[in-house]
Amino acid sequence: EAIATPGLRRLAGNALLLTVLAIIHRERGRLPARRLDVYEEATRVLVERRDMGDWSFAEVVDILGPFAAWLHDNRPVGHASEAELRHCINDAMPRVVDEDVDRHVEDFIEAARTQAGLLVEVATDRFGFMHSTFREYFAGQEQARSLACFEESLQAHLHDPRWREVLGLGVAVIAGRDADEASSLLVRIIEHGSSFED
Repeated sequence: EAIATPGLRRLAGNALLLTVLAIIHRERGRLPARRLDVYEEATRVLVERRDMGDWSFAEVVDILGPFAAWLHDNRPVGHASEAELRHCINDAMPRVVDEDVDRHVEDFIEAARTQAGLLVEVATDRFGFMHSTFREYFAGQEQARSLACFEESLQAHLHDPRWREVLGLGVAVIAGRDADEASSLLVRIIEHGSSFED
């Protein structure tokens, strides 16, 4: 009964994620109603319970967001080379540290892989997220950092089924910050029109 929605059932197919959902359910007495909240809570459990070292939840979102957005946009299979992963993490690292970026990149990738389990090496020199849900969650968070960035992404991917979850999560993030802005954004989506409509 706790895993009633198709999205949650998809998560529950992974043993680690099923355990994370069970922890959330045990602590709250229920799972959050909104997907964004489920994904956020699951990410928090992986970051905070599995000891990502000195990396906070907010820092993990700030660092993995750009990688997830890049990965989702550029690698439909959801995997990148180690060099691509390091490049994205290196570019994002100044969001949270001011010095010794290279060492922090190494520490972060190691913690995200071995402790939190958020990043996995799916094949030799091929890295991605443990589950596509986390790629979509982090990409949605990243897209929603800037309304202008989100609207640009929305224009480019509005009718792309691969972007449905990322854009939906982005709208939910924006709604959490400013419900009026989210309403205005939804009106613009409806008024946008499409070649798929009559």
